[in-house]
Amino acid sequence: MLTASGELLGTHIEAIYHTAIVVFGMEYWFGQGLQCAPRDATQTQFGQPMWTETLGTTELTRDIFEDWLRDASSRYSADTYSLLEHNCNNFSDEAGTFLCGVGVPKKILDLPETVLSTEIGQ
Repeated sequence: MLTASGELLGTHIEAIYHTAIVVFGMEYWFGQGLQCAPRDATQTQFGQPMWTETLGTTELTRDIFEDWLRDASSRYSADTYSLLEHNCNNFSDEAGTFLCGVGVPKKILDLPETVLSTEIGQ
């Protein structure tokens, strides 16, 4: 957590979030391109999550999702990654919307805009 965010940015930021999608027993995320690993019940590739949120269930098959991932890989390559403009949260939002019609919470997607709207962020 960023306890000094209010003093530094002039606005409170609860956390800088990393998000991933867990489906078909695998965890998928965007960093150095699209990545995946088997999902452990208590840990992620980045340690224990602050929280998890169920976006819903999917009626899609693994094959359909893997086809979508192949198509999305050009949009989510290591070359397209941007910490503030095109990151893991954007991928999780798009993947969640594709899989079950629900993306990540708006407060996560709005975080870069919140930071950039501050004097230091500019």
